[in-house]
Amino acid sequence: MTPGSVPYDPLPTGATRIAAWLEGCSRYPGALAVLTAVASHAASLRHGLIFDDFAILRDSAALRTLSGLVQMMSSPRARPESDPSASPVFRPLSALLDWLSWQIFRSETFAQHALSVALHALVSFLLVRLLVSMGFRHTALGLGVLFAAHPATVVAVAPLAGRDVLLGAALLLVAVLMVRTKEPRPAGLLAFLGATASPLCHEVFWWAPLGLASM
Repeated sequence: MTPGSVPYDPLPTGATRIAAWLEGCSRYPGALAVLTAVASHAASLRHGLIFDDFAILRDSAALRTLSGLVQMMSSPRARPESDPSASPVFRPLSALLDWLSWQIFRSETFAQHALSVALHALVSFLLVRLLVSMGFRHTALGLGVLFAAHPATVVAVAPLAGRDVLLGAALLLVAVLMVRTKEPRPAGLLAFLGATASPLCHEVFWWAPLGLASM
């Protein structure tokens, strides 16, 4: 190279910066997924109650007392739905989350929605961690951000009633991560607890114990 000559750059300056930025992001895919989840659903923090939120939170007398918690966690009919013709559901861990959130936040919808957004961010982070543990480090960044910002997730994040799915998904992902760890004793126990607990959040996870047992 002669004095004063410009080093050869195979990429334009802008493309080089973007490539460097993407390389930096790939080092922390979980953090980027969390930030994307929060940014994508920040608008829901301004929302009030919608759909089943009224029946599950605002109008539920069971959330006000400890005896109501016992009733919700022991009876499939205790957790109200806005549709009187809906089939009875048994979601004791979701009922516990609703009860705790009411005891802490009461009717403060900003805080209630912030809890939902935090759960979605946790699920996004755990999904990325799972993909990384499976060897898909670079793919994890794209899939994690795509999941965190996907419009379909609004169904679970915007209404407070969707927290049962988010909680179940978080427990299931923890269980799968524990199955893949190299520490059999504590990890095996956590995997069993997570797989057993996720169906108690929402019946869509009924297959979780069988699925984990086959891994």
